[in-house]
Amino acid sequence: MYYCAVQRRREAARDRASRTFSDAADTARHGTTAILDYARAETHSYMQRFAGVRARRDTRMQAPRQGGRNVMMRLVDRYIFREIAESWVAVSTVLLLILVGNAFVSIFRRVGSGDIPADALVPFLVTKSVAFLIAIIPFSLYLGVLIGMGRLYRDSEMAALGACGVGGWRIYRPVLVLSAPLIVIVILLIFYASPWAARIEQAARTEIANRSELSGVDAGRFNESRDGRSVLFVAELADERTRLYDVFAHGPDPEGGAGLETARYAAQLTQQGERYMVMYDGARYIGTPGQANYKVIEFARHGVTLPRPRGGEALLQRSGKSLEQLLSSADIQDRAELERRLALIVSVVVLAVMAVPLSHSAPRQGRYARLAIAMLIYVPYWNMLIVAKNWLRSGQSPPWLGVWWVHVPVLLLALGMMAHQTGYLRRLRVHR
Repeated sequence: MYYCAVQRRREAARDRASRTFSDAADTARHGTTAILDYARAETHSYMQRFAGVRARRDTRMQAPRQGGRNVMMRLVDRYIFREIAESWVAVSTVLLLILVGNAFVSIFRRVGSGDIPADALVPFLVTKSVAFLIAIIPFSLYLGVLIGMGRLYRDSEMAALGACGVGGWRIYRPVLVLSAPLIVIVILLIFYASPWAARIEQAARTEIANRSELSGVDAGRFNESRDGRSVLFVAELADERTRLYDVFAHGPDPEGGAGLETARYAAQLTQQGERYMVMYDGARYIGTPGQANYKVIEFARHGVTLPRPRGGEALLQRSGKSLEQLLSSADIQDRAELERRLALIVSVVVLAVMAVPLSHSAPRQGRYARLAIAMLIYVPYWNMLIVAKNWLRSGQSPPWLGVWWVHVPVLLLALGMMAHQTGYLRRLRVHR
């Protein structure tokens, strides 16, 4: 009995141990499966995240490869544009200061000599400044491109850009970008500012012509005439400078000698379009200096013819016409004026295109090595524009020809030089 009881306890303990081990094994098996599942899920999530990061990295790495050349081109364009623009600003400033300064001195000299009154200084200076600015812009752009790109060639920067694939016709982009706003400025100056300034000058000239010839006379000093042959002295002025008191005048006599006149007062008088300075209560002395054979003529009233105002109004009126007036006119003179204005606009592009191949130079050449050649091209080109306009105005060239033909040889020369420098002609001969 005792043995049977012990045997049953052993079997029961063995069953419990077997069940405990089986439960532990099941638990371990389920835990390992969960761990493996968790590891697989984490690994899959990590691979997905890694794939996304790699895809984004590949995208970022491929984007510069696709647009890197465009980015480099934009940088190169800005660099060349800045170099040309700085040279253009410097050349324009220097030329404008020189020309306007000379014009100011010339006009101021005319004011001092009495040719024009002092209040006409500003209208004449404005007209000259606008005309100078129109002529300066094409020439300064021509020199700006020549000097700016000449520096790039001299410092071997263009050679480095050529090794990177930048060169040839590609260089024209920054040049044309700079030329575009300058063309707009020239159009505004030629068709709006220049006629406005010409009309102002014409109004000033008309006002000067209608003024009294005695308006430029100053009291208490000897006033020399425009031709330098006569001298007038007055002690006092009245009635808006049209009445003079205590007059002394000296000038040539029609008989060949010298004449001297004195009068108590004088005034200006206009009759039948002629202007006279009429003297009252005076005397006239006629003779040869150094000889005693002179005559004395006393008078109560004596008139002296004043010179007529100078001409030149037709040209000023034509230059002051607007674009609408020139287009609607059938006059050959107006057609020549219109052709002249359009030629100035086209010259901006022509000279900019011509300056690019002219700026090509060896690395060790000077910065201004091509300047002499550039001037040998510019001077005949600019003179031919003037000659073509005169031919059209005088009827020596047909109206349909105009002045456009002057631009063609320069453009063909520029394109030929550029094709030679880029090797296009050599490749063309090889393909043939």
